[in-house]
Amino acid sequence: MNTFADESATTIPVRLRRGRDFPGADQPHEGLLDRIRSVAPLIAEKSAEAESLRRPHDDVVAALEATGVFKSFVPQEYGGYEIDPHEFIDLGLEVAQACCATGWLTTFYMEHNWIVAASLGVEAVDEIFSAQPYVLAPGAVNPMGGVANPVEGGFDLSGRWHFNSGIVHGDWVILTALEHTEKGPILRVYLLPREDVRVEDTWDVGGMRGTGSHDVVVDGVFVPERFASPIPPPKRRSTTHDHYDMYRLPAFGLLPLAAAIPMVGGAKRALAIFQERLSTRVQLMSTKAQQDKPAAQLRLGNVAMQVAKSERTLRSVADLMLRITARPDPASGLESAELQFMVADAARDARSAIFSILEASGAHAHFGGSELQRIYRDVLTGSGHIVFDVDAKGQDYGRALVKSFSEDP
Repeated sequence: MNTFADESATTIPVRLRRGRDFPGADQPHEGLLDRIRSVAPLIAEKSAEAESLRRPHDDVVAALEATGVFKSFVPQEYGGYEIDPHEFIDLGLEVAQACCATGWLTTFYMEHNWIVAASLGVEAVDEIFSAQPYVLAPGAVNPMGGVANPVEGGFDLSGRWHFNSGIVHGDWVILTALEHTEKGPILRVYLLPREDVRVEDTWDVGGMRGTGSHDVVVDGVFVPERFASPIPPPKRRSTTHDHYDMYRLPAFGLLPLAAAIPMVGGAKRALAIFQERLSTRVQLMSTKAQQDKPAAQLRLGNVAMQVAKSERTLRSVADLMLRITARPDPASGLESAELQFMVADAARDARSAIFSILEASGAHAHFGGSELQRIYRDVLTGSGHIVFDVDAKGQDYGRALVKSFSEDP
């Protein structure tokens, strides 16, 4: 019996890519941010439709591909850009301010190219990026979703994985699963072609609807050994970048950063809307614009500071990650905990600012067609990601601090 099947579920069809049908393949690194800014109006225009469709809009994905942004973390030897974390933030914020859900899709598509390049061996990476300039690969990080059994030449993989953001337009799929051995479970990342998995239409949620993050079902698919890697990988590649080693970026910093950037971008857009509304909104029983009232000015100052702090926190995360890549030693346990708690804190500030903005924006902000309402629902839903568990991350950071104090001479 197929344990993972849902006979009543609607299946999402495979999106085939023929030959080198990859827009943006020849785009240079120079001018990337300007190209992203040029497509931002289209992203904003299609955001409500993407939410209604419960999937990324085809025109938007095509426009983003044409900028070359998905080559950002592809190795330079294959035409990629090998960007640093600060540029990652710059690019992601531009997209997320136009549409939070599209920002989420974009940063994860970008970062998952890094996972492919940093996790798999040279043979597999060369096979993939020699055939295509970038991958559009959703990733499911919950290892409890599936089981991998070793077979000759690779693994037999089965399971169901939730939250596959970007699967509608994906051409590869990144999954994690456990192999159970006598010495204990081994966690690996597996890379599969999109046509090897079944996608079930399950994404009916309150926010982030435009990401199309449906379930992926795999039932006894063979994954060659070269497309599987232990976590963490046994050996990193060497970079060809001229100023930092992209492959030494800590994964526990880069993945949470990919999730947090859209949260902060959404908050920045919500703040801009709020400032505009304050100048024109006159509340009941008043003749003054809301912006002229001390209470509104106080709230504006507070939320503006929260939004600015959330972005500064992301920049601090990027700085710490770059310092780690510049030295021979890996990140310490304290640095790892600090990075993860900083990212969760940035998302908490962004979410809190948006809630405060919505609270002071009147009943019209709660209509279904309100951009503020969509931003709030997207950020609230996105905040459910495990990387934003501030209680767990705060506890981990506190524990690491206690340990570091006890180790000090």
